[in-house]
Amino acid sequence: MRYVIFALVLFLLLPFETLSAAKQDNAPSQLLDINTANAALLADTLPGIGPAKAALIVQWREQNGKFKHVDQLQEVKGIGPKTLDKLRAYIRVGSEAEARKMQMQLDQQEDKVRADVRRVINAATFAATPESIEALPRKAWYGKSVLEILRTH
Repeated sequence: MRYVIFALVLFLLLPFETLSAAKQDNAPSQLLDINTANAALLADTLPGIGPAKAALIVQWREQNGKFKHVDQLQEVKGIGPKTLDKLRAYIRVGSEAEARKMQMQLDQQEDKVRADVRRVINAATFAATPESIEALPRKAWYGKSVLEILRTH
């Protein structure tokens, strides 16, 4: 049973590890803020964005105001979900300080999840031996049958 749980945990975690490693390899060291970048910088930096789409991004920004989140980029003509997925590793919305704060929060959440996974793995690999059972604190109901427990409650 413990091997099944261990395999399940690994099966669930490995895709996330490989995806995050792939994103880190392809992502630039600094993300481009789509609210402050001009059309030339957008066209030069972003994959799949040429001068025409970059001009449309700037035009949308001038007409509608700053982007509130990255997903709003889909409102620009010619940018769909697939293009947006390619751009996510390169763009951000907001200041560098906000991006650092968000990254710190994500890192803390990731650390918490990793600790939880370690606890689950440790619990799954715990072998119940007679010695470990003897080490458990004794309760009054340990030696009773199910019927005796039900009768008293």
